[in-house]
Amino acid sequence: MQKKVFALDLDGTLTEHRTWISDENLAVLDGLKDMGLRLVIVELLCNGIENVIGKKAIVIDGHNFYGIKLSEDVQEEVGSDLLVMSAYAYQRYRKELIVVSLGTATVLCHISEGGEFSHCIIAPGYRKMAEVLYSNAAQLPEFRVEKRDSFLASNTKDAMSVGCVDGFIGMLKYLIGGMKSDLGSNPYVVCCGGAGKDLVRYVNEINEYESDFVSDGLNYIYRSYICKD
Repeated sequence: MQKKVFALDLDGTLTEHRTWISDENLAVLDGLKDMGLRLVIVELLCNGIENVIGKKAIVIDGHNFYGIKLSEDVQEEVGSDLLVMSAYAYQRYRKELIVVSLGTATVLCHISEGGEFSHCIIAPGYRKMAEVLYSNAAQLPEFRVEKRDSFLASNTKDAMSVGCVDGFIGMLKYLIGGMKSDLGSNPYVVCCGGAGKDLVRYVNEINEYESDFVSDGLNYIYRSYICKD
């Protein structure tokens, strides 16, 4: 009988946002203790989860490459979440890719047609851009971040929305275009992650959107490389 897999990606939640697991979600984890499952988690902060669920986690780190190749420079620094995301995307599409991750940070990873991960861009996340504005400028208010109908803002909150939303869209377009230009090729562009997903439709350079490559990737790596039963 195939084991159930419970995959967790809590890097941004626990490290960047300093948000611990809610009582409601702790109850869910507690209810999983007696189930016949395997817990698969990215590298950071797994001890607390292990203590709650009472099971040893299989930790995904940068020491295994899971079907893709890593250049020497990338091997030393690649985050486990980017490795999982890139490995899953490459096995799914089997072509040259730019994988765009919309999370706490915005990350663009290039995977060659032969499966080598050797180039990456890291930029601010969509909501982080907005947070920096109202958290660090005394006269700027907290505001609802949403797409406006015009670039011609007439009040402070609209001006901030145009700057963050349309600025973010422009950043994605420029970075994707720049990568393609320097590569001299036309990779398929797939986007994942929840931060800014509503803006993807404004970026024609993105060919496809999938919600969660990291959780799906953890499932794929477990079934393909860790437990092949």
